[in-house]
Amino acid sequence: MEEHVYSRDAQCAIIFGQLSELGCFEEEFTCFGTTYLERGIHKYFVSSEAENVYSFIKNSYIQGIYPTPVTKYRKRCQVPSGKRDDFRQEFKLQLAQQMRKMYSLTYFEVLDRLARQPANNNAYPLLSKIQEQLEGCFDNDALQLFEGLIQMAFEAKVLDLRNYSLLQNWLRNEHKQMEDDLVIHDVFERTLYGFAYQKEDGQIKYYYNALPLLTYEWRNNLICNNIFPAPIFKKRYCFKRMMDFDQIKQTFQDELVERFDTDYFVLVKHIKAFPSMIKRVDFNREFKRIEEEGTREEIQALTYYGNLWNVI
Repeated sequence: MEEHVYSRDAQCAIIFGQLSELGCFEEEFTCFGTTYLERGIHKYFVSSEAENVYSFIKNSYIQGIYPTPVTKYRKRCQVPSGKRDDFRQEFKLQLAQQMRKMYSLTYFEVLDRLARQPANNNAYPLLSKIQEQLEGCFDNDALQLFEGLIQMAFEAKVLDLRNYSLLQNWLRNEHKQMEDDLVIHDVFERTLYGFAYQKEDGQIKYYYNALPLLTYEWRNNLICNNIFPAPIFKKRYCFKRMMDFDQIKQTFQDELVERFDTDYFVLVKHIKAFPSMIKRVDFNREFKRIEEEGTREEIQALTYYGNLWNVI
């Protein structure tokens, strides 16, 4: 009897696989993208992996390019056999076309006029002092949190590219000295991502997830809603039993509370309080134009950059 059940289940699985290959069932496709203007040319970056797009945006700031926040595009359809890659490419093209409708040339001209203002170095003395305190500590988590502050200052235009590069080189050297540290592995391995943000009443709230995409999305949504969170902190955990994962999550949440304490938020507030080279009156004038003439996505994107640049 058991052999009959096994054979029937196996046969059903084979039939299901064959029907799936023939495109008898719907599949869900998700892709992510951003768009930007480079030397007057409208360009797009689209990928099936959200992390690739977030990484592209982060690296674009170094080139003085400010892409739009990540747009997600999801679609379900039946896919004939052998056409999966073709459909995936078609949906990426559809996303690019969608983003072209979201963001006009006017938006990019406004963004360029604001973004071309050079960065100052208001945050460098503070970051340099933290660097001295971390010299030779070889604490990967502490270095990660410091790197988040460096990135925050650079994106706010209160740290110029030269000093940003110097600090990043110092971090690389510190990490290089820890390359021989023992890397632990186990049956299960998970990386958790999280951050904290402070409400108007001073209360610190925490968010974490095992999915980096959801963590990035939640943090960006806060920025678009005029709440500036701390940088994302991630940590890898190893454990023997899946039932231990709940305890792992609690451990990570406890670490977030410990790492993102009131002292850390004092540093975040210092960096966000430094005046940007972009004048608030200029930003407000350009923002009003987009608010009156632009799309919902353009308003959200400019709000995002206004918070990034310390002018909102």
